[in-house]
Amino acid sequence: DASAKHGEHQISSFHATANHATPGNDWLLDTGCSHTMSPDLNDFHNAAATNIPIAGIGSPPLRAPHVGSISLATQAGDSLITDSAYHLPSLQHRLLSGLQLARMGFTTIIRPPANAADSDPTGEISHPTHGTYPITCKNGLPFVRIPTRSPSVAAHCATAASPKSILKPTSVRPAIPNTPPTPSRPAP
Repeated sequence: DASAKHGEHQISSFHATANHATPGNDWLLDTGCSHTMSPDLNDFHNAAATNIPIAGIGSPPLRAPHVGSISLATQAGDSLITDSAYHLPSLQHRLLSGLQLARMGFTTIIRPPANAADSDPTGEISHPTHGTYPITCKNGLPFVRIPTRSPSVAAHCATAASPKSILKPTSVRPAIPNTPPTPSRPAP
């Protein structure tokens, strides 16, 4: 269980434990994971069997039995496709990759507590087309509420939507602080 101090607030990353999946549409915003991950195979469409070791989770590393796409319903009514998501049945929470969000054009803002009486920071993830989603902390962990589309609904939305309404990760890396942002390229 890795952790780091930030000001007076303890920010922790956690490792996979028993399967007590985050209920509903809550996703734990994880700025340390490279891929979005879910303990629920029903979140996936086009899931393929695999045996990929996930570095940083467990010792020896846990292995993802499936990899596939997860479709998230946006405020604009379209689908946001998260490719290369990992299925890890033993995860305690669904993990939304901050790195994948940045590659898809999202901005993440985390603000310190407004006053000493507040114990948790606040913030949001936002995208000019897909909307703004508040970050709320529960027991010191930052969560974002984004509905997951079932595979059948996601497939219908993907075929009915214009190509511009579906974002897929690109090879563009997030900008390094104090450098100009790298322009994003449209997905092929």
